[in-house]
Amino acid sequence: MRYLTDTGFSLVDIVDLPDEYFQNVKLSIIPYENATGFFDVLDQCRNIIINNKAGSNVMRYLLYHLNNGVIKSQLDSINRRLSNLHLSLVAFHLTICLSIRH
Repeated sequence: MRYLTDTGFSLVDIVDLPDEYFQNVKLSIIPYENATGFFDVLDQCRNIIINNKAGSNVMRYLLYHLNNGVIKSQLDSINRRLSNLHLSLVAFHLTICLSIRH
């Protein structure tokens, strides 16, 4: 998205914006980028992050390190403990340390 390049913002910066600013960004991008579907997903991400729901830190990580390969490898299962996110977690050391699949 050109907006990210022009402003230097990350997707995490955008979801952390106050409501009014977020809506302004959204309304300024959608007509030019045909990004309605993208912002539907970003709205869901924002809801999880702003409300500090389970999985919010993982969501922040995925938005900051947006990588198609990592995101596609998460599609196999729904994790009910983390706001029903499609996450495939690999547990280490008796589930004390978790890592998303790469």
